[in-house]
Amino acid sequence: MSWYKTGTISVTNGSSTVYGSGTLFVDIGILNPGDMWLAPDEKQYEILSFQSNTEFTLVGAYLGTTVSGASYAIVPIGLLPSTLAQQVKATLTTANTALASAVLSNTNAQGLTPTQQQNARTNIAALSAADVGAGRLSKSVAGNTDVTLTAVEAANQFLEFTGVLTGNINVIVPTAARLFSIYNATSGAYTLTVKTAAGSGIAVRQGGRMFVECDSVNVINPNFGDINGLAGSFTDVVSTAITDQSTGSIGSVYSHEIINAHAGTVGSWTGSIYRWQKGNVNTNQGFFGAVMVTGSGNTESAFVWGLKPLATASAITEYMRLTTTGLTVNGTENINSATADQYAMSLIHSAAGTGAAGPLGLFIHYSSGTPNGAGNDFISCRDSTAYRLVVRSNGNVENTNNSYGAISDIKVKENITDCTPKLDNLNRVRVVNYNLIGDPSHKQIGVIAQELEQVFPSLIAESPDYEDIKKSRTVEVLAVVDEAGNEITAATTKTEEYVERIPLGTVTKSVKYSVFVPMLIKALQELDAKFETYVASHP
Repeated sequence: MSWYKTGTISVTNGSSTVYGSGTLFVDIGILNPGDMWLAPDEKQYEILSFQSNTEFTLVGAYLGTTVSGASYAIVPIGLLPSTLAQQVKATLTTANTALASAVLSNTNAQGLTPTQQQNARTNIAALSAADVGAGRLSKSVAGNTDVTLTAVEAANQFLEFTGVLTGNINVIVPTAARLFSIYNATSGAYTLTVKTAAGSGIAVRQGGRMFVECDSVNVINPNFGDINGLAGSFTDVVSTAITDQSTGSIGSVYSHEIINAHAGTVGSWTGSIYRWQKGNVNTNQGFFGAVMVTGSGNTESAFVWGLKPLATASAITEYMRLTTTGLTVNGTENINSATADQYAMSLIHSAAGTGAAGPLGLFIHYSSGTPNGAGNDFISCRDSTAYRLVVRSNGNVENTNNSYGAISDIKVKENITDCTPKLDNLNRVRVVNYNLIGDPSHKQIGVIAQELEQVFPSLIAESPDYEDIKKSRTVEVLAVVDEAGNEITAATTKTEEYVERIPLGTVTKSVKYSVFVPMLIKALQELDAKFETYVASHP
């Protein structure tokens, strides 16, 4: 029977009432209580009743975001029309009463033994209660032993399982082809899987409701094709448009798929993904989803993105990954932009304090090496022709025009006065040769900050000293579940290393060497004036 998709619907988060526009829920004649509603939040809901052509009520509240004018689908689950089902039930009940009375009142005429009479009464009563496949069964499956449903029990459309589980169990259904609505109302930290005796099954999470289908061999999820690997088809169950404000619709989100043991950019991953594509063009596809990453001796949660077809495993290319340790782009942390007059990346820190309470900017740390040379640059800046600015690993800053400036426009200055004499104080500055501790081969020329501070204190800057201490901590790795809430990978913990900066309570002094330039200009002017005075007094 075809799914009913005519018109649109509107529904509010937390409400059990769904309103239609352009719909004929009653007059169409194929919809009944117990049908399955595929909602805009891509979840499945059981329909309790239809009030009119434009209104129906759910068994539970709608969990998604409030929508209006949304597409939807109602799946008739093959039940008899309700009026006919009630008539059949009434007929069976009448027959049961009559037959039971006849069996009890006239044993010899029926030719049945007392045991056969009891069996007849029990079977007929059970058959009428099943309500021709539209009934409900609430059954305790407490304990840790598999439970096999009888044919009479499995004749019910809606199956509720209760009790405290003390181990993982299977609920085994007959191999007859049909659709079930399962409600796992058990407690206890164990799984409940609905399956056939010899086939595979579907785990239903505790507290969850789920439609499952027995296809005469296995119990499967009826909505997503093959979800056990890449061979499955992509069924457009609820196609959600992705809209760009400037160009309109740019594609649709298609169905859920499980990827098993995919070789990712770094390590391998397993988990739940969604794909999208532009129209029906198979090459314009992408994917995103939460996965478990296994590699480098660790297993952790991650969110991955890619931009390749998903038809075969070899076609999948992971482009970006977000984990607890940061963002990886294409394995090499690339960030690309083609937008003119826009920065490719901006780092914004919202802290407003100063000092230890203030913000910090970019931190580049070679955690396992000390290059301290002309290579292994901290920062490299180049255009399409050549490198223009480089910060070397030894601290050298190099550029192509040997120009290092400061903003000096008069429009940004005030309190302008002539500089005081500098020559005499400059003559008090001791210039020394030295090398840094641990680098004896690199001879340098400069001043000692503490000595210069006695002459020109404003040329000295101080920064607090820290010690970077490597530590380890245990972090929680969340469980990975599929859309139905079934656990793919259990929650666990892992140990990760991190660096903690410990303030030492001391400071390191630095010298503003560039400020010496205008001081030297002033000193030359003073020398020139002295020279002119000397020449004038010695003709």
